[in-house]
Amino acid sequence: MNHIARSLPAALALFLAGCPSVPEPAGGPTFRESGAFVEHVSSGMQFPRTLGVFSRTGVHQYDATGLDVSAGYNAADPAPVTITVYVYPSPRVVSLGSPDNVIADARRNLAQGAYRQVKGEILQLHRDVATLSEREITTLVSGGSHFGYAGTFAYTEYYAGAVRPLHSLAFVYCYVGGKWTVAYRITYPADSGAELVVDRFLSDLKWTIQP
Repeated sequence: MNHIARSLPAALALFLAGCPSVPEPAGGPTFRESGAFVEHVSSGMQFPRTLGVFSRTGVHQYDATGLDVSAGYNAADPAPVTITVYVYPSPRVVSLGSPDNVIADARRNLAQGAYRQVKGEILQLHRDVATLSEREITTLVSGGSHFGYAGTFAYTEYYAGAVRPLHSLAFVYCYVGGKWTVAYRITYPADSGAELVVDRFLSDLKWTIQP
């Protein structure tokens, strides 16, 4: 996935870069099997084979260094649901003695830019998209509180064997473990009652990313 950075005034002793805060790429494979999981080596994020009614359909690497990856999940009950979980480096924030609140504001701006990037991709890939809601979000995952942005979108498209109204959700959390973005793209038929299984997936998927 691409990453967008928004600049803050130069008066702040803080530099924001559009390039990711890239950890050193792993010298070995991007993924490794670990029991019932596939683990992304660079971040430590584990993608389980199954999670509730969802089954993992595959993992994907987007870059040569193996830092930008995703895992796909499908469910059929109570309705067809598709979830893709992305893990990739967050935009870089380099501080030169800036106060903590300035760094926090910078990260918030960059996280908003990362969400807008995902939203832009949705608007480009699908026709006649309606934005139903957008909001700031926090979540408690793996013992930590994480800040991000979420949006719900609606459009009509061929999906699961038929043309039907769909809901598409986007969640973007930046600086997980200090360096990583975790994003979700979720699609299901509108008015299908799939919200409960989606919420369960979001609460059950553990973030195993290490600081």
